[in-house]
Amino acid sequence: MKISKLFTTTLCLILSLAQTLMTQSVFACIDGNPPFTTDASTTRLNSIVTVGMIGSVESSSEITINGRSVRGKESLRDGVIVRSTNASAQMTLDGIGKVLMSSESEMKISTSTPGVEKKDQHSALVATLIEGKAIFKLNPDSSAYVLSSGESFVSSRGAEFRLASNSSGPILRVISGDVNSMGSWTVELAPRLAEMLTTVHSARPKSSSRKYSIKAFESDNQTTVRAMEAKEFKFRVKDNNSRPVSGLPVTFTLNTIDGEEIGVLGYNTITARRLTVSTDAQGVAVVPFRAGSKPGSVSITAVAGDTGETENKTVTVTSAKEKFWTKKNAIPVLVTATAMIVAGIIVVATKSDRFPIKESSPILIIP
Repeated sequence: MKISKLFTTTLCLILSLAQTLMTQSVFACIDGNPPFTTDASTTRLNSIVTVGMIGSVESSSEITINGRSVRGKESLRDGVIVRSTNASAQMTLDGIGKVLMSSESEMKISTSTPGVEKKDQHSALVATLIEGKAIFKLNPDSSAYVLSSGESFVSSRGAEFRLASNSSGPILRVISGDVNSMGSWTVELAPRLAEMLTTVHSARPKSSSRKYSIKAFESDNQTTVRAMEAKEFKFRVKDNNSRPVSGLPVTFTLNTIDGEEIGVLGYNTITARRLTVSTDAQGVAVVPFRAGSKPGSVSITAVAGDTGETENKTVTVTSAKEKFWTKKNAIPVLVTATAMIVAGIIVVATKSDRFPIKESSPILIIP
């Protein structure tokens, strides 16, 4: 029996390796718990190989999944790209809801399990509408993070909305719930431990002849934040003539000091361990930090573009001794997406407006 099990496991691993080389899904073979590798120092690209079915897609006409033509109803794996042709296609996502793609539309679909605290965790859709139009109808306990035409949108749980990709910018219509528009953020989501195996590709930054300096606004590089509190940190980038540099991507990385993850970067709607934010006209990049429930220390490293210029800031999280969550200082909570979900996904948004786009918006209409 031991020989039979060894043979089965070996055969499974060989088949998995063959599928990996063909950039298809990799199946976990041992005890049902796929391993994963990730390194906070690497840059995750939009390239992912995952394990896990997330639902199905159905159309009356031909559709393609990662370039493979199918008809009728087909199962969906996490991280695939679906394209409709002459008819609409409906995706049913397990535990999340439904997405109806119009004809001649293309979308990348992934799922996540957001929540800094385990009690806050819920299912979420992470998608990129590459081309065309789509209607998103979420389950009451599910949220969505969707990128389209260089803009990013985060929905409240149970929201229903329409989105169209357009050369002049995305067109959004909110049917129910709230949809929050965010700025130019690169969000990296880390892998789900027991459901998928991911391959991560690293990219080395290109050298740059331009010289920049980056400094935090506060003179003291140590800051104290209460547990479960959210706080923004500002960093300014200047060139060698001390002039503000606008439109420069600044990458922020959260580094654990005490060995425990005590917080995340980003607003309550979307959070991660690494974020890339572009500087504004004054050369300022703003990164939010949300503390978890445990006390401890963590450092935030800011890197200005591809120059290698860095600035570090230490954040100490203290225990909450009293209730401090008030309407005045609370950041609106729409959705919570953590950095422990899907590796290999980089999505971009802009932080132009933190406030929800309400259902009454008259100018965002999809024909």
